Amino acid sequence: MLAIVVTAWTTGTAVRQRRLYTEQLAAQAEERARAEAAERLRIARELRDVIGHSLSTIAVQAGAERHVGGAEEQRR
Repeated sequence: MLAIVVTAWTTGTAVRQRRLYTEQLAAQAEERARAEAAERLRIARELRDVIGHSLSTIAVQAGAERHVGGAEEQRR
């Protein structure tokens, strides 16, 4: 009888520990996924800002070229 009780208790403890371990792994994976998503969003925003600034610079330079004149006049 004692052997049955000890076996049942040991099995229950092992199952409980395994469930806790699995839950911890799932929580860590979810946290990693959130961190990766936040990093991707930060990179996307930074890239958008850089591209926007570059396009603005190109537009200003193109407008200045039209205002100043052609290549001959710019050389002078």
